Amino acid sequence: MKIEITCKNYYLDPNTKFIFENKINRFDKYFREEALAKARMSTIGNNYMMEVSIDGNGKIVRAVSTNIDMGSNIDIVLRKLERQIVKHSDKFADRVKKEAFETPKLYYENEKIETVNVFATSENNPIVFTIQNAETNALQGDTVAIADYSVSGGFGKKQTVVSVDYNGESIEIKNNSFVPLKKGNYKVTYTTTDFVE
Repeated sequence: MKIEITCKNYYLDPNTKFIFENKINRFDKYFREEALAKARMSTIGNNYMMEVSIDGNGKIVRAVSTNIDMGSNIDIVLRKLERQIVKHSDKFADRVKKEAFETPKLYYENEKIETVNVFATSENNPIVFTIQNAETNALQGDTVAIADYSVSGGFGKKQTVVSVDYNGESIEIKNNSFVPLKKGNYKVTYTTTDFVE
């Protein structure tokens, strides 16, 4: 399988590239001659998009997936491609290996994909926040108190900075409170850094 990968607003790390190339090469079992796989990976907002087409000597199958995880996109797209190849095996008859359809498929329909986000630290004592009694609703123009918080974990001394923003605009904090002058969603961010003096 000849593979061409292009990326737009997305960094393809070596591990993801290795996984993709390893999995797409399994499709060699379907084609008599070397097929060409073209993959396009990009970032769209908070999601990742993958588009893959395989050209088997003039017959093309194509699939697209958008997901929060590029690894999931790989499996989703390749499953779609295989489904198309199997479904249209008669159209590919002169270009595919007939014995390929006698062996089990690469992907099965009853597969479940689950994504878990893991936050890794360089130390084994991460900083942990506890926020008490945070106000989540307020009237426009009323004073909103910054919620009390406690911090544990980390190393050495800790410094916490609290900021408020409204649509990317920084909002002033006075006396541990702020006033929402406009209607909408205000984001209160607590950032704690540990350090040794």
